[in-house]
Amino acid sequence: MTSLIARSQRWWLVLLLPVASIILLSMGWGFRGLYNQDAHAYLRLANELTIWWKGGDPPGPAFWPLGFPAAGAILSFLTGSTLLGLRLVVVFSWIMAVLAFRRILLDSGADRKRASLYAVLTIGTSPFLLRHSVVVMSDVPAIAFALWSLRFGVRSADARDTLVCIILAAFAAMVRLPMLVWAAPVLVFSCWRTFPGSPVVQRLLLLATVLACACLVKVVVAGALTHPLGLQLHPANLFRRAFDTVDGHHHFLVPNALYVLKPFWHPGFLLLAPLFWPFLRTVDLRSRVASISLATAGVYLLFLGMLPDQNDRLCLPAMPCAALLLWPAFDRLMVRYGGRGLWRMAIPLVVVVQLVLFARAVAPFVQQDRYQRELAEWVKGEGASTVYTFGVDQAMHSYGSTGHTIDLWQNEVGHFEPGALVLFNPTANAEQWKGRAPMLNWQRAVEQGADTVGARPDGWVLLRIR
Repeated sequence: MTSLIARSQRWWLVLLLPVASIILLSMGWGFRGLYNQDAHAYLRLANELTIWWKGGDPPGPAFWPLGFPAAGAILSFLTGSTLLGLRLVVVFSWIMAVLAFRRILLDSGADRKRASLYAVLTIGTSPFLLRHSVVVMSDVPAIAFALWSLRFGVRSADARDTLVCIILAAFAAMVRLPMLVWAAPVLVFSCWRTFPGSPVVQRLLLLATVLACACLVKVVVAGALTHPLGLQLHPANLFRRAFDTVDGHHHFLVPNALYVLKPFWHPGFLLLAPLFWPFLRTVDLRSRVASISLATAGVYLLFLGMLPDQNDRLCLPAMPCAALLLWPAFDRLMVRYGGRGLWRMAIPLVVVVQLVLFARAVAPFVQQDRYQRELAEWVKGEGASTVYTFGVDQAMHSYGSTGHTIDLWQNEVGHFEPGALVLFNPTANAEQWKGRAPMLNWQRAVEQGADTVGARPDGWVLLRIR
């Protein structure tokens, strides 16, 4: 056990992984953490908030809560860069998430060294969670707030713990609205445990805090309440695998009810989960941490299953709950096999395998960011004042496009401006967007009359309207 103990004493080295990964990805591939429309939208919102706070116009409407871009905008006053501010928020949040996970285990009476080692092997090197520590997205900050809320809620020694639990859950929801569903079980447990026995003054304070947080959350997430996918929430989606939504036509391999179970077995979430499950016992579920973790994951994944979509990123908050649930199995394995040479060799191998899986998981993000930068340079080189595009309009602005960009997503264009550019990928969008605005707009641009400026091997075509 000596080498295992030595490794667990250096567990804090895992906290350097996001910074090391960001430096490597930036120096090697120029990756700036911007890989999809949401990431670019967060950067835009952070810039707009900064301008507003300096006396400019307020930010425009958005489907995203303002908690994450606001945090990045605040840090930008220290760093001089909203992008750097957002990335620092994500990295710091990932560190806090790992620390919260370990603290929850220690509060439950876990051995310090084993808890540290388990944190490294699960949440600390989870490929999907590590991937989202290097991108400009709100998932990791929301998870960090939620885990600390869970920590105080599970402990619930007095009304102060419940108060902190409520406030942190509110911050999680202001960063990412579905975290309100995630936090519901621990909020109910914490209030039920402390509210009846608290003095009248503390009860009034708790009620006032709940009302204040509810009002604040509503203000910050106002745009997210009208998100099209959320409006299509339905129990029947649990048994469907084909959806027709504002994001086009989707056909998946399995129905949602099976898909949302991925955090409990998929190696991108928890590599060792299949090994731990046979060692879990029914008695393990009776502990407060396990029962609340199971309730949290169950309620949250049920909510996801009723959405008309399948997305690994949305499943990510359930992963720490699955890891907390499996802690007794790991502890049992360590007691039984921890002193054997094969187990000591397996520990570093597991870390290496998960880092390889992380590299594999982040590679498409890096590739997506690269082609977006190339497309932006391509469009800027043509010098048009108006650009019609789909899927990359936010990236155009992030990478320096100064022209008017029109998104072909929801509305059909009656007439295209002569001399304007149309940037589109008809091959990639033909099936998903058949009969919808993006493909109809592309066909209308071709029919109106356009010259082909160029075409890329990956399917992107640039037209100039005659």
